[in-house]
Amino acid sequence: MTTLIRRYPGTRDQVPQIRAWTVEHVPAEVQDAAALVVTEAATNALRHSRSGLPGGIITVSVRPLDDGGVRIAVTDEGSTGAPAPEPDRDGGRGIHLIHALARDCGLAGGPNGHTVWADLPTAPARGRTPQ
Repeated sequence: MTTLIRRYPGTRDQVPQIRAWTVEHVPAEVQDAAALVVTEAATNALRHSRSGLPGGIITVSVRPLDDGGVRIAVTDEGSTGAPAPEPDRDGGRGIHLIHALARDCGLAGGPNGHTVWADLPTAPARGRTPQ
């Protein structure tokens, strides 16, 4: 099984291209979920990491799973620390959305880069409680 990988400039105008590329490379049954997952993860990478700074890069990968599902992963260029809380801002629901859509998901990495990944089943997910 081949993993497809693509790098994008870390600018907001790339999010629609990231979403379109991802949807093009996943099974029809998971296209809607994949679009939401990759949009949330890419937007978070832009907002909370060095990927959103001038010259930043976001890396997206799509990998078929043995059971017919697909793994979507978004890798950023890391950050200098935890994002500052913004209590008056709308948002902060993206990770909950990813948890609800994915069979399994997680975050890996450190100060030099983080990868948010989500395994999407071809059958409907049963929703998970964020941990």
